[in-house]
Amino acid sequence: MTLKHRSSGLAVGLLALSAVLLAPGGTAPVRATGGTYAPQMQGRVVRVTRLGAAPNGDPRAALVLVATLHDPRPAAQALPDATLVLKGDLEEFSPRTAPTLPDLLRPAQPAAALVGFLQGQATLINAAGHVADRGAVLAEFGAGHSLRLVLSLASSTSGASGGLAHLSGLLALHRGGTATGELVAEPGARFAALAGRRGRQPSWQAVAAGLPVAAPPMLGRPLAAAAAAPPSAPHTGGVTLATLWVGLAAALACAGLLLWLHPALAARSGGA
Repeated sequence: MTLKHRSSGLAVGLLALSAVLLAPGGTAPVRATGGTYAPQMQGRVVRVTRLGAAPNGDPRAALVLVATLHDPRPAAQALPDATLVLKGDLEEFSPRTAPTLPDLLRPAQPAAALVGFLQGQATLINAAGHVADRGAVLAEFGAGHSLRLVLSLASSTSGASGGLAHLSGLLALHRGGTATGELVAEPGARFAALAGRRGRQPSWQAVAAGLPVAAPPMLGRPLAAAAAAPPSAPHTGGVTLATLWVGLAAALACAGLLLWLHPALAARSGGA
C-alpha cells in the first residue's frame, strides 16, 4: 500500500473517531448548558522533544502539555479544579504536505489551514492527586494560532463498563507555549471521579512517564502527492461513510481501552 493510500485511510479513520467523540450527528461542537461540565482551561507546553522527520520531511516532536481545568459553575454544582496532562506525537505540516483532514470539531467539513496534528494520550488528575480519567487525545493546530482539541476518556472508577466521556473545544495558542480556552463535555458526562478533597499532587513528569505513546503513521502528504493534484475522496467499496465511521471509531476506542486497562499491553507498545 502506498503512502498516499495510507494517508487517505488515516483521514477517514480520524473522521470516524471525531464523529463519534463529539455531539450526536457530528455536525457541530457540543454547546455548554447549565448542567454541563465546561471547564475553563489554562495550560502550557512544558516539554518538546524533537524526533527527527517523517518520510516526507515533516518535522516531528514529542510534546507534553499541562493545564488546569476550572469549573465556572456555582459552588453547589462545580467540580474541583483538575489537572490535565497531554502527551503526544506532533507532526508539523508545510504548505506542500498539509493533508486534507476533517475538522475535529465539525467533522462534516474539512479542517482549514492545518499546520500540525497531534495524536497521543491524556490523563485527568483530581484534586486529591489521583488519576480520575484517562484516554486518547487528538489535536489540530491551525495557522491562526488555534488548537482544536478532542479528548476521549475512561473513568478510573467505572472501568470498561462505564463507557467513554468526551471533552472538546477550540483553544487559543499564545507566545511562550500557553493555551487558553474552554472545553465542553458531551451531554450527560459526569466526571464524578473529579470530586473529592484536596491532596498532594503528583509531578507532571511522573504523570507523563505513565502515558505510553507509540509513533503514529505519517499523516502529511508524501512529496510526490504534494506535487500532484489533491487526492480524491477515499473509495469506500460501496459502504456508506456513516457505517464506516462507526466501525472504525469502535475499533479505535476498543484499542485505547485495552491499552489503559492492561498495562502490560501498553508497555509492549512502546513509549515516547
